Amino acid sequence: MDLTTTPEQRRAYADRVRSGGLRARAEAGERGDALRSDVGDRLFDLLAENFPEEYAARRRRDAVRAFGAGVVVGLVAREALRRR
Repeated sequence: MDLTTTPEQRRAYADRVRSGGLRARAEAGERGDALRSDVGDRLFDLLAENFPEEYAARRRRDAVRAFGAGVVVGLVAREALRRR
Protein backbone atom coordinates (compact mmCIF):
# COMPACT_ATOMS: atom_id res chain seq x y z
CA MET A 1 0.00 0.00 0.00
CA ASP A 2 1.35 3.36 -0.99
CA LEU A 3 0.86 6.07 1.65
CA THR A 4 1.78 8.97 -0.63
CA THR A 5 -0.68 11.09 -2.57
CA THR A 6 -0.27 12.29 -6.10
CA PRO A 7 -0.58 15.93 -7.08
CA GLU A 8 -3.90 15.09 -8.78
CA GLN A 9 -5.24 13.58 -5.55
CA ARG A 10 -4.15 16.65 -3.58
CA ARG A 11 -5.82 18.97 -6.10
CA ALA A 12 -9.01 16.88 -6.07
CA TYR A 13 -9.06 16.94 -2.29
CA ALA A 14 -8.50 20.72 -2.23
CA ASP A 15 -11.39 21.17 -4.67
CA ARG A 16 -13.65 19.02 -2.49
CA VAL A 17 -12.67 20.98 0.60
CA ARG A 18 -13.48 24.26 -1.12
CA SER A 19 -16.79 23.01 -2.51
CA GLY A 20 -17.87 20.40 0.03
CA GLY A 21 -16.67 21.67 3.38
CA LEU A 22 -18.00 19.32 6.04
CA ARG A 23 -18.55 16.46 3.63
CA ALA A 24 -14.91 16.59 2.54
CA ARG A 25 -13.77 16.68 6.17
CA ALA A 26 -15.93 13.69 6.99
CA GLU A 27 -14.55 11.86 3.97
CA ALA A 28 -11.00 12.71 5.03
CA GLY A 29 -11.74 11.49 8.55
CA GLU A 30 -13.10 8.20 7.23
CA ARG A 31 -10.09 7.81 4.98
CA GLY A 32 -7.78 8.55 7.91
CA ASP A 33 -9.57 5.95 10.05
CA ALA A 34 -9.24 3.37 7.29
CA LEU A 35 -5.57 4.22 6.84
CA ARG A 36 -4.88 3.92 10.58
CA SER A 37 -6.68 0.59 10.66
CA ASP A 38 -4.66 -0.66 7.70
CA VAL A 39 -1.39 0.47 9.27
CA GLY A 40 -2.38 -1.25 12.52
CA ASP A 41 -3.16 -4.48 10.67
CA ARG A 42 0.18 -4.35 8.88
CA LEU A 43 2.03 -3.66 12.12
CA PHE A 44 0.28 -6.58 13.79
CA ASP A 45 1.25 -8.85 10.87
CA LEU A 46 4.87 -7.68 11.04
CA LEU A 47 5.02 -8.35 14.76
CA ALA A 48 3.60 -11.83 14.24
CA GLU A 49 6.18 -12.56 11.53
CA ASN A 50 9.23 -11.09 13.26
CA PHE A 51 8.48 -12.09 16.86
CA PRO A 52 6.62 -15.42 16.65
CA GLU A 53 7.39 -16.52 20.24
CA GLU A 54 6.18 -13.27 21.76
CA TYR A 55 3.12 -13.30 19.50
CA ALA A 56 2.23 -16.85 20.55
CA ALA A 57 2.75 -16.02 24.24
CA ARG A 58 0.55 -12.94 23.95
CA ARG A 59 -2.20 -14.91 22.21
CA ARG A 60 -2.10 -17.58 24.93
CA ARG A 61 -2.19 -14.92 27.66
CA ASP A 62 -5.10 -13.14 25.98
CA ALA A 63 -6.98 -16.43 25.53
CA VAL A 64 -6.53 -17.26 29.23
CA ARG A 65 -7.76 -13.79 30.23
CA ALA A 66 -10.80 -14.07 27.94
CA PHE A 67 -11.61 -17.53 29.28
CA GLY A 68 -11.28 -16.30 32.87
CA ALA A 69 -13.52 -13.34 32.16
CA GLY A 70 -16.09 -15.67 30.59
CA VAL A 71 -16.05 -17.93 33.64
CA VAL A 72 -16.54 -14.96 35.98
CA VAL A 73 -19.40 -13.57 33.90
CA GLY A 74 -21.00 -17.01 33.77
CA LEU A 75 -20.79 -17.45 37.54
CA VAL A 76 -22.20 -14.00 38.20
CA ALA A 77 -25.03 -14.58 35.73
CA ARG A 78 -25.83 -17.96 37.30
CA GLU A 79 -26.01 -16.44 40.77
CA ALA A 80 -28.16 -13.56 39.51
CA LEU A 81 -30.59 -16.04 37.94
CA ARG A 82 -30.71 -18.17 41.09
CA ARG A 83 -31.70 -15.16 43.21
CA ARG A 84 -34.65 -14.29 40.99
